[in-house]
Amino acid sequence: MGSLDVKAVYIQADGFRISMFVRPPKEKSDTSHLWRLEKPAYGIVESGRLWFLTACRALKAHKLRPCPYDQTLFKLDDQSLFETKEVDNFIFIGTNKSMYEYSSYMARCFKLYVLDYENLCF
Repeated sequence: MGSLDVKAVYIQADGFRISMFVRPPKEKSDTSHLWRLEKPAYGIVESGRLWFLTACRALKAHKLRPCPYDQTLFKLDDQSLFETKEVDNFIFIGTNKSMYEYSSYMARCFKLYVLDYENLCF
C-alpha cells in the first residue's frame, strides 16, 4: 500500500478557460492593474473538477480503468493495482512491481512531494 501527495494540485490541472482577474498583492509596486489567472486556484469552484478530470486522464493513459460503481476508484485490468484519490492524495494498493511502475509514472505526470520508494509496501 502506498500514497502519493501532489504539490499545488489545482495549479497542475489542465483546461482552465475561465476569464478571471485578481488584484495583485499589496507587496507589488504596481497595484493599478489586474492579473488574469492562467491556472485554476484554490477557492474557484471549477478548480476541483478540472483537477479531477486531469487526474482521470493521467490514470486512463496508464491503462487504469474507473470502477463502474465509483468513478474515483481505478484499477488495472489484471487487478494488480487499485487506486483512489482524495483531492491531492493518490492512495493505491497492489503488487510491488505495479506500485513501483504506477508511482514512477505519476511522478512523471505531476509534481509530487518526495517519494520514498523503499517504503511503498507495508
